[in-house]
Amino acid sequence: MTSAATIDGFNLLPYRSRNRRALRRQRLAILAVASLAGCAAVGGVAGWDAFERTRLDERRIALEATLRTSNAAIDEHARLLRTEAERRRARDAAQPLAGPRDRFLALLEALADAPPRTDVVCNAFPSGPMKSSLPRSPRIPRRRRAGSNGWRTCAACNRSKSWR
Repeated sequence: MTSAATIDGFNLLPYRSRNRRALRRQRLAILAVASLAGCAAVGGVAGWDAFERTRLDERRIALEATLRTSNAAIDEHARLLRTEAERRRARDAAQPLAGPRDRFLALLEALADAPPRTDVVCNAFPSGPMKSSLPRSPRIPRRRRAGSNGWRTCAACNRSKSWR
């Protein structure tokens, strides 16, 4: 290879190869410094993450300890909520079943508080039309008066009549 820079194997421009080697060394030094800076940055981030993880683990352990102490209260609250829900379901299920009982008790109270009717004539001894507009009640059973032959007394009005 013959070029203008070399004549008979003698390099007329020796500074070019020296500059090439210096440039190569400079590039390798820049690459090494950049690699070292990258490794340092990654190491710093990894160290910070480890520090944060340790700090967060300590905080988590402290929170879990406080939650363990309050866990009994939370369990009690959940148990009370379940009990109340069961009571509510039972009350809702029993309400339709209690309707007839409530009506019957209201009727009994109304009958117990009603004043006695004095305008109704005893049906055991029909002597004429009834004085009220109520339908005729069935015959009231008469009982036999002790010591009298053939006479019975109405339990409702205490009137006597022969049963023969």
